[in-house]
Amino acid sequence: MKKVIQVVVIGVIKKGNKYLLTRRIHDNEIYHDKWQLPGGGLEFGEDVQDALRRELKEELDIEVEVVRLLPKIYHDVRTNWHGILLGFLCGMKDEHAKIILDTEASAYQWYTKEEVKSLNCLRYTYELIVEAEKQLNLKVTV
Repeated sequence: MKKVIQVVVIGVIKKGNKYLLTRRIHDNEIYHDKWQLPGGGLEFGEDVQDALRRELKEELDIEVEVVRLLPKIYHDVRTNWHGILLGFLCGMKDEHAKIILDTEASAYQWYTKEEVKSLNCLRYTYELIVEAEKQLNLKVTV
């Protein structure tokens, strides 16, 4: 079985004090019905922010403003897959846009950081939100 390393871009989309999560549809029951931050795999030659915008358009039919790359990189190793996870803090360009899910998710919901903590989520979902909040609370001095 071929082993694959995949760069995965993840959108930490914040609106007010809540974050957008989707409920995953997957053929492996270990990952099926878990809540996750939306995103997906980088294609060969693709810019990471362009990949994120493409994935969120495909999965949610929304356009986002990429605010910043989160400075902590995560990785997840499964049987024959090694994902390098790059999180980006984002906002919806139109906060009133209708979210239309593709076939990768069965539902979406906006949750506070504390609510996410108690959900059945994919690995690093809560940690990415915590990292995004750290970035929002940074005070930059020159």
